[in-house]
Amino acid sequence: MVKLVTDPIFRPPQEKDAIQLHATQGCSYNRCKFCYVFKRSHFQAAPMRQIKQGLLGQVPLLGTAAPVYLSGGNAFTLPFERLREIALLVREHAPDCPRISMYTRIEDIARKSDDELAELAALGINHLYPGTESGDNEALDAMDKGSTVEEALCQLKRLEQAGIAYTASYILGLAGKGRGERSARLTADFFNQLHPERISTTGLTVFEQAPLHQAVQQGAFLEADEREKVEELLLFLRLLTTHTIVDSSHYLNMVNFTARIPEEQAAIIREVEEFLGEISDEQIRENYKRDTFRFI
Repeated sequence: MVKLVTDPIFRPPQEKDAIQLHATQGCSYNRCKFCYVFKRSHFQAAPMRQIKQGLLGQVPLLGTAAPVYLSGGNAFTLPFERLREIALLVREHAPDCPRISMYTRIEDIARKSDDELAELAALGINHLYPGTESGDNEALDAMDKGSTVEEALCQLKRLEQAGIAYTASYILGLAGKGRGERSARLTADFFNQLHPERISTTGLTVFEQAPLHQAVQQGAFLEADEREKVEELLLFLRLLTTHTIVDSSHYLNMVNFTARIPEEQAAIIREVEEFLGEISDEQIRENYKRDTFRFI
């Protein structure tokens, strides 16, 4: 008998109004050093009866036009046939659903053919959250990300060709102390070759439960300070040329905004410059204590 998925649903902030369906739990990879979220979860797929029950229970409350979010660290790792089955179920019971979204790893995309991606997009699986994190291969390798910038470029372009939109992620400070400028330049170059619907930024936070915490304790990884993370963000904003939305509204960022690029680019650059010019290092230390954060 297939066990039910019981882990709490971990979702992006943008999915707060979506129908939340237990599709998977855990992460099929689960080795990224900066992440703790799924370290205690055994990866498994939810049985279809649980997915159907969740859908039928929420449609009367949220309506047939609500978006749908599939849970788990990378639910797109599910085989094409299972994803197709879920999409058809959503079309049957929520025919006006505008999108079905979920997290994905780069290799999950690679395992789907072009025809499969196009069919999933046509069925409503038309928005993903790939864990891109950075355009710096050295940082990705140090964090045991399991994919390269070149692989991400290839697979994200395939999503674009299939008509699947995506919200990319960028972790400020992932490269470590003194490497923010390099990270900003490489990550801007990475995204400038793509067309992400949104780029969501978060400042690196080393949680005690994450493998990276031990590296910090041992001095093997030196964290960028908060000012350097904002300086990295500022340079990234100056270099970004692709049309997208930069979303820095997550509470793990010291500077919070959502800006459409390029329409609001100059204005938000001025705001970040003013912030850096007005706040002292003492004020940063006093008012922004990352070690008090307990969860993503």
